[in-house]
Amino acid sequence: MPDGTSANLTDAPYTLSVSGDGGTEGDVILKLGEMLNAWVGYDSAGMLRIDASQDDIDDSTKPVLWTFSPDDTTLLGTTYSIKNTEVYNDYIVVGDQLDDYTQPSGRAQNLDMRSPTNINIIGRKTIRQTASGYATNTQCEDLAVWKLKRSTVLRKAVTISCPQILHLKENCLVEIARPDKPGAPMERHLIQGFSRPLTGTEPMTISCVSVQDFPVATIVPSVS
Repeated sequence: MPDGTSANLTDAPYTLSVSGDGGTEGDVILKLGEMLNAWVGYDSAGMLRIDASQDDIDDSTKPVLWTFSPDDTTLLGTTYSIKNTEVYNDYIVVGDQLDDYTQPSGRAQNLDMRSPTNINIIGRKTIRQTASGYATNTQCEDLAVWKLKRSTVLRKAVTISCPQILHLKENCLVEIARPDKPGAPMERHLIQGFSRPLTGTEPMTISCVSVQDFPVATIVPSVS
């Protein structure tokens, strides 16, 4: 993990069912990481990193690595992409059929009145997915909540253009001061990735999603 500590994937409160030809060791690690809602990716040194959980992805206490302001020369420009057509606000996740012929499932809906993509505003957009290796309702519900939140952030992708900043890393926050909005709010955006030019003088780009867009998910009875 980024802070130097370790989290054993085998300590997860879930059980992964894998058949004899169920994949490589890497496949099993990635599946366990998915069950933990883990962040899996490569850090700036090119090393594979698995953060134990993304449950706090909308937590305002995540490290803020940089603060931008329109009055500051470090903010060269921002681009906001709205993608409502790609948003689902009702996720159903169905697991494996068990030995007793039951099938676990979970369902999460966006009923959050603060969210601009909730069911009451844009209508119900349902998607049903299967999850291989999922054997309990809790597992399916957790995955449904995570998928619901990940779907919602597609609504606002933010690209920031700025001079080169060397200490950025994914899964942390940057702030943008917005004096043009009522109350002059401070927007917080989660870093998804960034790119730097080969030369040292051209601007870099930072790809983010707005953490304010994550809804409070509601668990409801699922229809398998």
